[in-house]
Amino acid sequence: MSADPDRGGSEDAASTRAAYEATAVACAATRARSYLLMPSVFRRSIVGVDVTTERYARALSTIEHRAVDLQTTPAVGARKAQRSAAPDMDVDPWSVEPDALPETSRVTCACPTCSGAKRVTCSVCDGTQRVTCAGCGGTGRVMGKRGTKNCPTCRGNGDRKCQECRSGLVACADCDESGSVEAWLVVRQVRREVVTTSGSVAARAVHSRIDRPDDFEARDTFQSVLVHDERLAAGALPAELTPDLDPPADRLVGARVQVFEGLAARVSIRLALGTASFHIAGLRPVCRQVEGGALSRRLALGVATAAMAAAASVALVSAFVSRHAWFATDGPWPALATALAIGTLTAGALSLVLAEGRATWTPLRILIPLAATMLTSVTAATIYFGARPSVAHAASLADSGDLDRAVTEADAARSLTPDRVAAEAVLDRVHRTRMERAQSTADTVHWALEPWFDPTREAEAHAYADREHLDRLRAARDIDDVEPLASIRWFDATNATEGDAIIHSAFDRAISVDSATGEGAALRALRPRVAALAPDLVPRIDRQLALFAIESCRVSHDWSCVAARIADARAAGAPEETWLAARDEAAATVRAAGRTALSAATAAGGAQARATHLHEALDDAQLLTSLHVVDPALDPVALAARVATADASAQQEAERRQHEADATAERRQRAAKRETREREAERPRCSACTCCDGSCGCCGQGCCSHHHGICG
Repeated sequence: MSADPDRGGSEDAASTRAAYEATAVACAATRARSYLLMPSVFRRSIVGVDVTTERYARALSTIEHRAVDLQTTPAVGARKAQRSAAPDMDVDPWSVEPDALPETSRVTCACPTCSGAKRVTCSVCDGTQRVTCAGCGGTGRVMGKRGTKNCPTCRGNGDRKCQECRSGLVACADCDESGSVEAWLVVRQVRREVVTTSGSVAARAVHSRIDRPDDFEARDTFQSVLVHDERLAAGALPAELTPDLDPPADRLVGARVQVFEGLAARVSIRLALGTASFHIAGLRPVCRQVEGGALSRRLALGVATAAMAAAASVALVSAFVSRHAWFATDGPWPALATALAIGTLTAGALSLVLAEGRATWTPLRILIPLAATMLTSVTAATIYFGARPSVAHAASLADSGDLDRAVTEADAARSLTPDRVAAEAVLDRVHRTRMERAQSTADTVHWALEPWFDPTREAEAHAYADREHLDRLRAARDIDDVEPLASIRWFDATNATEGDAIIHSAFDRAISVDSATGEGAALRALRPRVAALAPDLVPRIDRQLALFAIESCRVSHDWSCVAARIADARAAGAPEETWLAARDEAAATVRAAGRTALSAATAAGGAQARATHLHEALDDAQLLTSLHVVDPALDPVALAARVATADASAQQEAERRQHEADATAERRQRAAKRETREREAERPRCSACTCCDGSCGCCGQGCCSHHHGICG
C-alpha cells in the first residue's frame, strides 16, 4: 500500500510546529530570566502557546528629486541694450528635458546679485563703513602701565573705518563688476533609496537590519524565509509600502519588494498580578517583544519590599548604634547589619515568590525564604535587645592597657546595666591609671581634677597629685624648671605652703646669682618672672638694680645721675652702707667744684662772667642738697640771692653795651651817607649816557673803553 502524500505533509508541518513551539518556550523562558523568573516557574505559569505562520514585506524604493537652479557667469563687455529678462525659474522640473534646458534658457541679463549696479553691500561691515576695533574688542580701552587707557588703534571709539569697502560697497564678484551676466537654468537631479515595511510586527522585530538598503542582498542573515523578491514599476507598488513623497519635486522611479514568511509564537503566562505574553519569531527564534505588566509589577513589588526592608534595617542599625558610643565602636552592629541585610534579601525573594501565583507555589519555595526571613528577624531582635556592655570585659580591657575601650564599655555598663557601682569602680581605676601614667605635673593635676565616683579615691588622687608636684619642685635645678610648676594648682594648703617656699627659695637663689655678676641685664630680665610668682622679692631686685645704676653713674662721673640713683636706692630700702661711699665721693667732688666756682666768681672782672660762675656754684649746691650733704659755703638760699643780683648786674651791663653798639652803628651809618652825598655832588652829570664805571659818558658821543662801556 502506498503512503498518502497529503497526510505525510501535514505530519511534517505538525512536527515542525511542535519543535518550533518547544524552541519558542525555551526562548521565552530565557527572556523571563531578565525579570527574575526562573525557567521552571515560567513553564508552570504558561497558560497557552500559539504558533502561527506570519508574513511581512519590505520595499526598497528609488526616489528621484528634481529642482531647477539658476547658474550665471560674468558677461564682461556686454552692453545694457543686449540685456534681456532673467530666465523664469517657475518651471516644472519634470516637464522639461534636463539636457536641453541649459541651451534653451541661456540669456544675457542684469546681474541678479547686484541688479546691474556692479557693487554690493560690504559683508564685513554690513554697509555701515565701521568695524569693531580688534585692539580693544570694541571697549575703547586697553591696559597700560598705570591702568587702563584709550585704545591707540581706535582712539577710544571702539570701532574703526572698514578697510574692505568704499562707502559701504564692494565690487560684485558674480558679474566681475560688469553689471551683466550670462544666465541659464539647469535641472538638479538627486536619487535616494528608502526602505518601507509592512506586515507582522513580531516577525519584523527579529529582522535586525530590515530598514537597511544593503540588507536586501544579505540572504544568509535573514531570520525568515524569503518567499518573493521582485522589482516593480512605480505604479505597481502596494499602498502600504509606498514611501512619503514631496509631490512637486519627488517621483518614485522604481522599487524592489521582498516578502518573507515564517513561524511565530505567542507564549502566554499567568501570575498572581496578571498575565504577560512573549512574542517569538524567526528561523532562529528570538524574543523581541513582551506584553503585559504582570512581570514588571512583580519585579517592582520585590524591589519595593526589599527597599522598605532595607530602610527599616538602616533605621534599626542607626537606633542601635545611637544608644551609646560603645555600640558604635565595640558593639555587635556588624552582625546586626549582616542579619538585617540577609533578611532584606529573603523578604524580597519571598515577595517575588508570592507574586508568581498558586500554580507555581511549592512548599520548599515558600518555606525556605519565609524561614530565612523569620530566622534573620529573630537573630536581629536577639542582637538588638540582648547585646549589652560587660563590666568584667571592661575590667579586662583596663588590665590589658586598652584604656579608651575600657572607659567606653564601663561608661555604657554604668548607663545601661544594673552593675552601676562596679562600672564606676572600673572608671575610677582607669582614671587613676591615666593619672599615674601622666608625663607632666600639669597632666597629673588635670586627671586629678576630673570627676571621681568614689570620694576616697578622689582624695587619694589629690594627695598623689600634690606629692608628684612637690617631688618635681624639689628635683628642679633652676627657675626654668620651677616656673612651669609654679602656676599649677594645689589641693592641700600645707602642700601649697611648702611648694611656695621651694619656689621662693629658687627665685631667691637666682637673684643672688644674678646679683653676683655685677650686671643689671640679668636682673631686669628676671624681674617680670619674679613679679608674677614671688612678688615679695621684687623690692630686693629693685634695690640691687639701683646699686648697679649708682656704680655705673659713679664710673662715668655723672654726679647728678649718682644723686638720682641714690634716691631710688633709698626708696627701695637699700641699706645706707651700700651707697654711702658713692655719696661721699660725689659730695666731695661736687663740693670742690662748687667752691672753685665761688672763687672764680669772686675773681671775675665782669658781671656776666661772675653770674656764670655763680650759676655753676648754685647747681653744685643744689646737687649737694639732693645728696643730703650740707656745706655752709654752698648754701643754696644764699647762692640763689647772689645769682639773682649777679643776673641783674649782667643784664644792666648787657643793655649798656648794646646801647653803645647801637650808637656806634648809627654814627657809622650817618658818616657813610654823608660820604655818599659828597661823592654824588662831585660827580659830573650827563643826561645822554652813563658809563659802566659810574662816570659820565660823552653826552651821546660815545664812551671811552677805559670806562667799561655804556650801561645806561
